[in-house]
Amino acid sequence: MKKEKNLLLIIDPLNKFKNEHTKDVLKKIEEEIIPEFDDIWVAKFFNKKNSLFKTIRHWDRCDKNSSEDRKLAIKIPKGKQVVFYETDKYNKLTPKLKRYISKKSVKVYICGVDTDMCVSSTAFAMWDSKIAPFIIEDACASHGGDNLHSQGIKTMIRAFGKNQIVKSSDLKQGPKI
Repeated sequence: MKKEKNLLLIIDPLNKFKNEHTKDVLKKIEEEIIPEFDDIWVAKFFNKKNSLFKTIRHWDRCDKNSSEDRKLAIKIPKGKQVVFYETDKYNKLTPKLKRYISKKSVKVYICGVDTDMCVSSTAFAMWDSKIAPFIIEDACASHGGDNLHSQGIKTMIRAFGKNQIVKSSDLKQGPKI
């Protein structure tokens, strides 16, 4: 794979989201996916003071008092160009990331947690912004279980077409289209 024209977006590889459903995928991201990319962005969820997660769902995790929750559950090797950023949204496509993708004309590959929520929300936002992301199916998971992961993948296949859903083994060969 040509590394200089591809960007890897890793979504929410945080301790809070590491469990029996995601631990193997997080290990795969660390050991197999990251080495294939030189341009890496890591989105980290941050639950702000008056967020809807707090006011409606009464969920206080990943906030300023939850430093252990917000620690990375993966290791990034030294020498990698990595941009870390925090966001309080399901959708991780920030204006800064959108400008970067447009300016650099990179292909975007998405992996991480949760397939059914943040991964798919980000993919839809990119699609709506005329960015056609590739979702690395076997490098995504849902901490709510395999059914939610599968539902997220099926929804994205239906929305974007099967060629936008790739496997980690495809990375060495380049995209399908």
